[in-house]
Amino acid sequence: MSKKKSDYVPAPTVEAEMERRYLAVLKVLSGAATVTDAAKELGLSRNRFQTLMHRGLTALVNELVPKLPGPTPVSDSERALRAENERLLRHVQKLEARVETVDRMLGIASEMVRGRVKMTGRGPTKERRTSSTRTTSTGTTKAADPEPERPDVAVARVDALRRMGMRAECAAALAGRSASTLRRWTRRSKLGEVVRRVPGPSSRPAQNTIEARTCIDELVRATRGLIGADALRHAVPGTTRRGCDLVKRQTVRAMELERRAECERVVVTKPDVVRGFDQMYVHTTDGMRFLLFSADGAVQYRTSVMPCERYDGTSVHAAVERDFDANGAPLVWRVDRAKQHEDPRVLALLERQKVLLLHGPPRHPQYYAQLERQNREHRAWLEQLGTPNPNELALVAERMRTALNEKWPRRTLDWKTASEVWNTRQPVDVDRDVLRDEVRERAAKLRRDSHLRVDVAQRFAIEAALTQRRLLQRSAGGWC
Repeated sequence: MSKKKSDYVPAPTVEAEMERRYLAVLKVLSGAATVTDAAKELGLSRNRFQTLMHRGLTALVNELVPKLPGPTPVSDSERALRAENERLLRHVQKLEARVETVDRMLGIASEMVRGRVKMTGRGPTKERRTSSTRTTSTGTTKAADPEPERPDVAVARVDALRRMGMRAECAAALAGRSASTLRRWTRRSKLGEVVRRVPGPSSRPAQNTIEARTCIDELVRATRGLIGADALRHAVPGTTRRGCDLVKRQTVRAMELERRAECERVVVTKPDVVRGFDQMYVHTTDGMRFLLFSADGAVQYRTSVMPCERYDGTSVHAAVERDFDANGAPLVWRVDRAKQHEDPRVLALLERQKVLLLHGPPRHPQYYAQLERQNREHRAWLEQLGTPNPNELALVAERMRTALNEKWPRRTLDWKTASEVWNTRQPVDVDRDVLRDEVRERAAKLRRDSHLRVDVAQRFAIEAALTQRRLLQRSAGGWC
């Protein structure tokens, strides 16, 4: 059992220069002298002497207070300082570890750059220095370029850097290789395959035979360009990955050009002919809301926007009716196949206004690409505001419509705003009754001759009628 440590304190030693003050205080405390007499004896003012004496008495009182059992209580400020000290110590330890790691990485990188040390699988070994030189055209000697590093050595070096915490891209850059090449070499090394570099100059593509190029082209077309260069190399014997990649890129480019050549470019020549309608989800502070947009098919002009809580037939009817009243009824109303668009009230409104209903092909959003691209602008504009309040959504939507219509000059409009072009539009001189009768006759004939569905025949008939009146232009070769 350990002996308890003594807390005895010996009598204090009074220095010679402090003895007069010490004795004066004792005289005052014992009543042998007054405060005024003791102050005069020391050459101090009465208040100064009394302050010094009170300080001593305060220390005496503090020491005479009995201490409670247990550890000494710690104040809140001291506890906070201790916690901050511990936090700083942990932070310093982390920084020291990070500095040590950076020093090790810089050391390896320096050795890699100078070519003195190679990190092989068995540990660092001294690299043999080559003293080979070559003679230049001026007669001077110049050290020969170092031999390219072996793939297995590069993989070992990058693996050592990765274990130190370096990112794969940075480690690959220090090794002088691309990250994709090192990933491929690492995967082969783990599978037990021989890691080797394909010889040959990189500036000249690998040549494939005509039969091999034909096989690669057929495989790329059959898989719609999904097959990779490695798979092509294994599928077609006698080819290289570089050669397969070259043929694949050429085939994919040819496929894209063929696809664009088969497409048609459709342009609405005049405003107020085709009007698109679409909805967009909006996250608000009170849940999901909807914005119902109407936009002209020839000009990037948003004719109206209306927020609503539910995307149903009632909301669609209200938005379309308000849009027609404010901007006039178009010849064609282009919408997707949502069931809300064929609500009886909506169809009755179109019948009264003598507006043709145009549906695009199913699961083909490219047909409505104009409004889809505009919705991307709407989302980007709303994201800058954060999450709007549903009570302010109508004001925010109208402010957005005004800004995009009146503040944005567009290259497709000869650097005019959509409002400028829309305000100078000329009325469309078309007899709506004649147009509707012609579309019905064409659609009926198409259904009899080609057995098309009602909506498909209606779409072809509308496009033909508008093209005949030069309100729609169709040219070969698309761009999307």
